[in-house]
Amino acid sequence: MRTSPDTNIPASIAWINFASPAFGLVFTAPSYYQDESDDQYFQVTDPVAAAQFTAAVYAGSAMDLETWANTRLAGIHGAMPLLVPVAAPKRVTGNLGAAVFTEYEGLLESAGVPMRYLVLCFVLPAGVASFSGAIPLSAWKGNETFYRDLM
Repeated sequence: MRTSPDTNIPASIAWINFASPAFGLVFTAPSYYQDESDDQYFQVTDPVAAAQFTAAVYAGSAMDLETWANTRLAGIHGAMPLLVPVAAPKRVTGNLGAAVFTEYEGLLESAGVPMRYLVLCFVLPAGVASFSGAIPLSAWKGNETFYRDLM
């Protein structure tokens, strides 16, 4: 069982793996989360907090990590102008190796409420990938460590 010291998520929640065979990714999350993946995206949502976690893999894209992260983050600035960076991109290491992680805050036009938007960029043998979390600020506050741990 996973818990975070600053979380409002009950410690008794069971965790399960959501897997995307097409992308080769596994996302471990509370068992009440829902898999809403399709042919294009690996997507898992939290129906209670209205948080959404989405992965996309761009097969055949041959870029190094820094080039990919710069490309992905530039795309966010162009497509989501109401988001403001709240943390500088930083290099992190996780289960998939090296990655670049950054955080934004603001409005996602599709959501209509203030959000924290987390982005993780990494390189896979088959291409480059991006994993993002869109969390309403009302859920984010008091649960920051929990959501960062999910990422």
